[in-house]
Amino acid sequence: MIEITPTILTSSKQEFEERLSKISGLVERIQVDVIDGIFTDNKTVDLDEVSRAGFRGKIDFHLMVLEPINWIEKSAKFGADFLIGHIEKMKNQLGFVRQVKEAGMKVGLGLDLGTKIEEVDRSLWSQLDGVLIMSVKTGFSGQKFQERAFELIKRVREIKKNLDLDFDIIVDGGVNLENAKKVVEAGANVLAMGNAIWEAEDIKERIKDLRVEIEK
Repeated sequence: MIEITPTILTSSKQEFEERLSKISGLVERIQVDVIDGIFTDNKTVDLDEVSRAGFRGKIDFHLMVLEPINWIEKSAKFGADFLIGHIEKMKNQLGFVRQVKEAGMKVGLGLDLGTKIEEVDRSLWSQLDGVLIMSVKTGFSGQKFQERAFELIKRVREIKKNLDLDFDIIVDGGVNLENAKKVVEAGANVLAMGNAIWEAEDIKERIKDLRVEIEK
């Protein structure tokens, strides 16, 4: 089954909680984008200042931060179900994966646009619950989907198939009604979507339209 996962990327406590409230009951899973101002030139809301705001679904944390391993405890305290740490500023992939699992959460690795698949520790593929592939440069919402991301999506799909593994292939950045089906055909089973959902006049109808488009 293909999942549509709304993403929240904001520096505003009010907007964060408003979006959680708006999406509650419409989806079973959301993605919170966490940026520390070091990984890239942007910074999101402080997790200590916000709450789940009554959202009862599952929450993925997409950690675009220096040393994601240092964010595990804070993420667990918030109530995250799934942590995805970017490898570009991660010294010890094995340590991150192990500690997230020990904390009782699912774990994934994130790859920025332009990062090579060979940079993922080969020994970890069988331990991952997900791989997130950026189809724009990390840091800001509203960017246009970059076609060169398809090559990486397909390569991760091949690894998943060849090793007979069952992890999510999450694609994040510029996914919308026009390209969602093509992204799924390339290998994604989770579409992380920001503006394509939040800019809709009727979010419930937009999600419905996306599902219809994907299932054509």
